[in-house]
Amino acid sequence: DAAKKPELLATVLAEQALASPDDLALHIRLAKLFTNASKHAEAERAARAALYIDLTNSEAKELLLGALAAQKKDKEVETIRKRYE
Repeated sequence: DAAKKPELLATVLAEQALASPDDLALHIRLAKLFTNASKHAEAERAARAALYIDLTNSEAKELLLGALAAQKKDKEVETIRKRYE
């Protein structure tokens, strides 16, 4: 079933991320996948993990800001934006 493929991929990538906590590209891919699936809390966690690896990664920062905004965490969005100014 094609509808379940992204969910299955997310599960597999999440398991890989646990096994490879320093894989920046993997965490970013996982954050994108969760964002596209509207799983914003999961996207937030994956984006934060990516930023833990590379605090200067702009893609991870944008994914985190998008995930936070989708969850209506406006104060946190503003705090993070100021941190990167």
